Amino acid sequence: VDMDTRVVVQQMVCKCVFYVMFGQWVTDDEAMILTGWRSLAAMFVFPRIAQRMIFNIGVGKVKKLRKDTIQIVEKYSLQTLFMQMNASL
Repeated sequence: VDMDTRVVVQQMVCKCVFYVMFGQWVTDDEAMILTGWRSLAAMFVFPRIAQRMIFNIGVGKVKKLRKDTIQIVEKYSLQTLFMQMNASL
């Protein structure tokens, strides 16, 4: 594994964080999906008006990321734990 590559490091971080939070190792493909939370971070802080001015480009990507993440959570049957953690925020 080439730890000098940004993408590889982000994948490894996602795998480790998911394991620490949920006790489940994700695949490389799933980790690649989860890296979207880092790469799209700037989209989360834009006000709605700014998103409209850039033609909602980020909105579609964020929606897809949320759906893909939920699919990963459902694949490992972690819905209850995920909802408990979310409720405690």
